[in-house]
Amino acid sequence: MLRQTSRYRDNRERLAKSRGFISDPHYQNYLAQMRGFASNTEYRKEKARRRQSNPSNQALSALINRRLEELGENQSWLARRTGLSRQSISLYVQGKALPKDDETLRRIAFALELKTTTASTVGLPTIRELWNANFR
Repeated sequence: MLRQTSRYRDNRERLAKSRGFISDPHYQNYLAQMRGFASNTEYRKEKARRRQSNPSNQALSALINRRLEELGENQSWLARRTGLSRQSISLYVQGKALPKDDETLRRIAFALELKTTTASTVGLPTIRELWNANFR
């Protein structure tokens, strides 16, 4: 996951205290229990499981895995080639996350040698087709 800034953590801590909780973790556990979970950990695990079962996450994961195998490369190579962190690439490969912006998706597509134009001549989906079919 992305690293939280200290400012973000401070704001969450202030919010928790303003609502009568001794700390943010206590507040997060309370919110999880209000949603029907035993703890915040259980809630976060369920959210991760749901993200992984999302068809868009699965489609991107399958595409990245297939192209890495076809190219004979690995996740570290893709991270270096795109300028993204290995952790981010790992989340995409596992289906736990999707890129938050078009530029990140373009960088992945370029590194994996996917076409980014509307004409597909070699049977690979174009980035626009992939995006329209799976992520919008």
